[in-house]
Amino acid sequence: MSRKKHVPRLSLLVAVALMLFVGRQLAFAGTINITASTAGGTKGFLYLTLRAAADYVEQKSGGKVKFTFYTNGSLLKYRQTYRGVVDGVADIANVIIGLYPGQFPKSGVLELTPGYASGVKNGKDNAYLVRNYLLDEWKEVKVLYASSVPGNNLITAKKPVYRLSDVKGMRIRASGIGPKVAKAWGGVPVSMGTGEMYEALQKGLVDGTITNESGFISLKLADVCRYSNQIYATQNAAITIMNLKKYQSLPAEIRKIFDQLMDWIPEVGGRISETQSEKGRKALLAAGGKIITYSPQEKSKFIDAMKSINREWAEGLEAKGLPGLELLKARNKLLGVE
Repeated sequence: MSRKKHVPRLSLLVAVALMLFVGRQLAFAGTINITASTAGGTKGFLYLTLRAAADYVEQKSGGKVKFTFYTNGSLLKYRQTYRGVVDGVADIANVIIGLYPGQFPKSGVLELTPGYASGVKNGKDNAYLVRNYLLDEWKEVKVLYASSVPGNNLITAKKPVYRLSDVKGMRIRASGIGPKVAKAWGGVPVSMGTGEMYEALQKGLVDGTITNESGFISLKLADVCRYSNQIYATQNAAITIMNLKKYQSLPAEIRKIFDQLMDWIPEVGGRISETQSEKGRKALLAAGGKIITYSPQEKSKFIDAMKSINREWAEGLEAKGLPGLELLKARNKLLGVE
């Protein structure tokens, strides 16, 4: 009799314990923690765009996804971001294509000349190229989105550039395909890291650099440079990636939110980068600098001088059995150039 009375009580205790256990598991599973790494600082457009993407995912997920950011290379340095995400050191990071020469050959199309005046247009075109031509180079990771940023201009310390011939003999610091551009213009390319650029410009070791105008603030170039020559010569290009296993482990509704970033970022990220560039120009003017623009005829001379760089890039890919000419044609069509 007493045994029968204890059975319901025991069942109740088991049920309560099971409910508490399941509740704890659901509470644990309810928050999805994402680790995001940026090698640069919090004023750069790569961080600001990734922060906007994180806010979007957190909001759309109803708070189920939470991001933790590691900035200024505190988790991964610039040349560590790709392998760091593949290995799970970080869940998400930006990969600057120019820092991985030869590793993503087709993705180099995103860096070609000339650059874009509009960050939004750049982002939309990059998304198209990534989705239709480049994903097979990124099979180890989940590609979230491509960068959306205005092109790089020739920024000079003391000498203005009013025409192509003014570049002759100038020592120009550049990265990616920038050294080839400097040479094509008649300048002397100088390869050096971003960290060395400020002092080199200050001491006159180089006469200028090819970089984004946001650098007038983020790199303090307004302190040492007086001219922004509006050529939009080259293009910074980055792919934001996610650890593949982390992505695949997410619930389907959360994966869907991350999938939306490819189409969502161009408008938002483009506006962010355009705002950063505009702030940079204002900083230059406030420091007594000058913005130099060009007539279509003069600007075409700079662009024509760079065309051989794109052809050589495309032919180099063709020699490796890759569709370089097709990629170049697709990029030129999007940009509206020959």
